[in-house]
Amino acid sequence: MSNYKKALTVGVSFYLLLGASASQADFALNWAIRGDAFGGGNPNYNCNRSEGGGDACRIMSAQTTLNDPDKTPFLQERIMGPDGQAYYHVVVGLPTSEFAQETFIRAGSTVVWGTFGTRAVGSSSGGTITFQGFGPPPQVFANQKPLDPDENISGNSTANPKRVEMRQVHNASNDQGQFFQEFLKDSLGNKPQITQSLASTVANAEIQAFFQTDMRGLNYDNMTTAAPVINTMTLPGGAGSFNMALDAQASHVTSGQYRWVPGTGPDQTSGTWQYISGGFDPYLENWKAFRSPTQNPVVKIQ
Repeated sequence: MSNYKKALTVGVSFYLLLGASASQADFALNWAIRGDAFGGGNPNYNCNRSEGGGDACRIMSAQTTLNDPDKTPFLQERIMGPDGQAYYHVVVGLPTSEFAQETFIRAGSTVVWGTFGTRAVGSSSGGTITFQGFGPPPQVFANQKPLDPDENISGNSTANPKRVEMRQVHNASNDQGQFFQEFLKDSLGNKPQITQSLASTVANAEIQAFFQTDMRGLNYDNMTTAAPVINTMTLPGGAGSFNMALDAQASHVTSGQYRWVPGTGPDQTSGTWQYISGGFDPYLENWKAFRSPTQNPVVKIQ
């Protein structure tokens, strides 16, 4: 999203936030507004959504204010969780969009919410806190450069997963078929469920594929237990179709066999991921590659 204020006020990367630890604060991930607990019930931002008062987002500088050309629905508010902790609640997109994401992330231990707006030292993620905002009193935001490859600046991948719940949906379709993907982490204490499905029409015949691994019964200290996996493909006429549960002669499932080791940053951020076999290091990912210039027009302001 081109509006830097949307990204900077949250102070956290919303990508690949996995994690766990037992907690009472489990939220309903249903894209709904909760009502800002520190702003008289009104969200910090409520743009391009259907609720009353959800007008266009603004891009602001010391000299000018203008409407953001990015019309992505966006909501940010601050709520108090059932565990008595403060959380940021952010929704990007809607469930009817091709992409939608909802995130709850606990506010950092040093966060201060002021009367005239958010003076957010940060949420439970890393990143350089150097961006000077506008308005009374001066606002300081984390993530000066949210796409910077250096996570010490952007905070990407550094968030404490034990402070996060998240739902992300991709749902794309055209005349050749439909692709659906959902990342669902609906508990602070346990790992996520990942679902992918594909229905593709080729030569008037439909090919269907389905994959799901449900790791929600595993906490992030459990590195030895494998999560159940469903992996099927259905071809026209049935010949060559595959069901891993029935057709795999030999399988070695390692889904869910990883753990997160707390880091030394604020709120134990900048932790590391350890896998029983192989693995993925999010700190080596080029997050800037995920930004589409056509979807993020650059607006120059004074």
